[in-house]
Amino acid sequence: MYSWYFVRRVGMANNNDTITDCFVLGDRDDLLRVLSTLDVNPNCTDSCTLQVYRDGRSLCTVDLLATVPDDGSDEFECRPPDLTGITVPALSGPVLPLGHPVLIDGGPLHYGCTSFYN
Repeated sequence: MYSWYFVRRVGMANNNDTITDCFVLGDRDDLLRVLSTLDVNPNCTDSCTLQVYRDGRSLCTVDLLATVPDDGSDEFECRPPDLTGITVPALSGPVLPLGHPVLIDGGPLHYGCTSFYN
């Protein structure tokens, strides 16, 4: 079994439609790069989580939406999650190879970003 990081952001797109962005990553530097550019807004983002998988099992889940303060200054301003005080566990064992799918919620996802519109 493999180890990987999984980031899921669900937000409002338009006319109350939602967009779900899913990131499957096998490298901590790639994860930190994605998180530093991730647009999260407490008013427009329904959920934003990081899950760490080791040996194919979910090890922990971090609520990234809770790390983005809603200071009320700009209703539509997006900010990246603030990882201060959050420890992101390192992956151990074999890391997910590029191109290898993982099953999340019964469906396959591949390394990188996949977006779904609902």
